[in-house]
Amino acid sequence: MSTSVEAPLAGSRAARRATLEGLAYLLIAAASWGFTWPLQKFLLGELPPFTVRASTVAVGAVVGFGLAIACHERLRVPRDQWPILVVASMLNYGLFTVLTITALIWLPASEAVIFTYTMPIWAALLAWLAFGERLTVARAVALVLGIAGILVLVGGHGVTAASWAKLPGIACGLGAAWLFALGTVISKNRPPRLPPVAGVAWQVLLGAIPPVALAAFEPQDWSQVTPLGNVVLTDGVFVG
Repeated sequence: MSTSVEAPLAGSRAARRATLEGLAYLLIAAASWGFTWPLQKFLLGELPPFTVRASTVAVGAVVGFGLAIACHERLRVPRDQWPILVVASMLNYGLFTVLTITALIWLPASEAVIFTYTMPIWAALLAWLAFGERLTVARAVALVLGIAGILVLVGGHGVTAASWAKLPGIACGLGAAWLFALGTVISKNRPPRLPPVAGVAWQVLLGAIPPVALAAFEPQDWSQVTPLGNVVLTDGVFVG
């Protein structure tokens, strides 16, 4: 009798522990993603934009493959997985990083991150339009409120010369959000069949191609990077 009672209790404790671990990982990811925006904004004062992203993303790919090897994950990509892997890499990493760093040229970090992380709005709309996911009343209300919030951010202070100057940054932030949302919806319906860490490492590596290619055309003077800039650049590899 005691065994039958203890089994559900053990299962309940394991479920709670898994939930708490998931919430902890989510909090770490959210804090890391948020922290990377002021770091990148700071680095723009010392390096060209695409050089900033190329350096952090490229080194991040090396770190990702190192972790995958440490976890004994399979690195080989099945032949039929390359198309979806390339699409996910470009949408969620390559084009996303190019647009987000460009948005920071025109916008403060606090505004750029808000526009970029409207991606849940576009993901919900794309999932509804492209894959017929049910759009509940609560979700529809949330979408309307989210879009209203964007409109307030864009025009809440009136139309001034300063607000017009921010439009390119707003467009880049929203474009990055839309592309990431598209990549999320596509990956949800056809996820790459790869181990988790190795899959991320491959996406980061392939996603590094656009910023690295663009950085090749930028004038770079690494002697202008301050000691604090080098510290921030190193931190950006792990949180960005």
